[in-house]
Amino acid sequence: MQLFIRSDAGRILTVAVANPRSKVQELLLLMEAKDSRLCGCGYLNYGGVPLRASRFLMDYGIQNHATLDLSRRLQGGCFSVSIFLWILIFICCLISVCTCGLSLPMALCLLPPALLLPLCCL
Repeated sequence: MQLFIRSDAGRILTVAVANPRSKVQELLLLMEAKDSRLCGCGYLNYGGVPLRASRFLMDYGIQNHATLDLSRRLQGGCFSVSIFLWILIFICCLISVCTCGLSLPMALCLLPPALLLPLCCL
């Protein structure tokens, strides 16, 4: 069975799988043997459904000459921004003693993004 793997960069890799009863893990190993840059950096999709390594190709209805999409896993990074906002809120609260409370409205404006930003990174 011949499958086509399309990466997010637009490259297409052709992989020959022994039979439809092969597991997705075997397909990933064949991909790694052909091009080591593609392995470990993402996950496979077929028809918009992510493929689990422990399942069989036929469980997803994958047939000969099917095209699978390889998508990269996105890395988070907004936790550092959230911590920076918490530090700013703390500094505004400390300064409010010297500014007769004028910096407290700034701390209140920073509070919603500091609470909601970590939820966007999950």
